[in-house]
Amino acid sequence: MTVNKKPIYAIYGPEFSGIVLTLNEYQNRVKGKKKTFGKKFSSEETAYQWLETNKATSVLKANSLPLANPKETSANNEKRNTKKNTEVVIYIDGSYKNGRGKYGFIGFAPLKTEPLFKTFGYVYDDEFNKLHNIGAELMACLRALEWAYSNNIKTVHIIYDCEGIINIQQKEQTQGARKKYYEAVHAFKRKLDIHFLHVRHGNNSLHQEAHKLSQMAVL
Repeated sequence: MTVNKKPIYAIYGPEFSGIVLTLNEYQNRVKGKKKTFGKKFSSEETAYQWLETNKATSVLKANSLPLANPKETSANNEKRNTKKNTEVVIYIDGSYKNGRGKYGFIGFAPLKTEPLFKTFGYVYDDEFNKLHNIGAELMACLRALEWAYSNNIKTVHIIYDCEGIINIQQKEQTQGARKKYYEAVHAFKRKLDIHFLHVRHGNNSLHQEAHKLSQMAVL
């Protein structure tokens, strides 16, 4: 990483996103501008990483479908939604290209054709990126379980095409992303009833949809 002698400033917003070199220009581009914010950095590498993170988050939000009424204030609607969405089927997929993993997943209520939620994103953990495609697949699984847990889902069916999703769970790993994945999945298993189903890549149209989502995270 190259550390600059002078600080540089990263800015993210609807009118301008990029790097500026002076405090004066930074203040002119940020002050009074809606939905525009920035940060000072000592290196270009960290500044650009910060920009990519914010861009990826914005793309994710723009292309995601929220869980239908996850926090209804009406008691009747809340009761109905809880009953409806206590069990989900989630198709996951991951890919690796140009030095970074990408993941996508799409969740359905059982026997329903309209998705409850779908999303995609980058893999920002270097340990997972070292595993290339496998690391992206593992991250897709963790993100799917994280979403299910945060939305009070009780039973989760994970549909996957990467054998590592199960193999790494069968024996505790001692380092890197495999260890993180192993520990996270077993932590989720204490909170969720999780079932895994393997499908061959391309043999399921809904899994193909998850694959397409994983290909959309290109900025």
